[in-house]
Amino acid sequence: MKTRISSLVFLPALPVLFGLAACDRDLSIFYKSGQPVAQMQADQSACAAIALDKAPVRQELRQTPSTYTPPRTSCNSNGICTTTPGVYRPGTFYTVDANAPRRARYIEICMDERGYAPVDVPLCPVELRNSVPVAQTRTLPPLSDNSCAVKYDDGTWQILTPQPDPALAPE
Repeated sequence: MKTRISSLVFLPALPVLFGLAACDRDLSIFYKSGQPVAQMQADQSACAAIALDKAPVRQELRQTPSTYTPPRTSCNSNGICTTTPGVYRPGTFYTVDANAPRRARYIEICMDERGYAPVDVPLCPVELRNSVPVAQTRTLPPLSDNSCAVKYDDGTWQILTPQPDPALAPE
């Protein structure tokens, strides 16, 4: 299961294998508190290699459905009719890796065996992102409901756990 830190709601696990730089999405990682990020990435790479061996790439050619719009005749009040011819649109061809979901599951199992859990860390609010110095998380910190992530264009990221403002605490 994948944990969304902000609300601790469990979601079906769909791990992001290596593409961590999506701009407006949560940070999806395999998490083990206190683990060096480099070790997590090395473990993920090793698991990906094992998964690729167990479920190799299997490209399948598929086609979207063809569509046909029949001819249409419309007549005005003077009895003059116009016919629009029918249109056939063939489906487009595309390929999919039929083993990708299976491979993702093998990676998840492998990482679970190594003590990791897939988590989604929500992105930090813009004000917080802009108020902290640029830094890369090197060791996975403990997570809380306040934890959030800052993603950088180079694919690195920083996990922050801001402390609640005591001035805003209810009395």
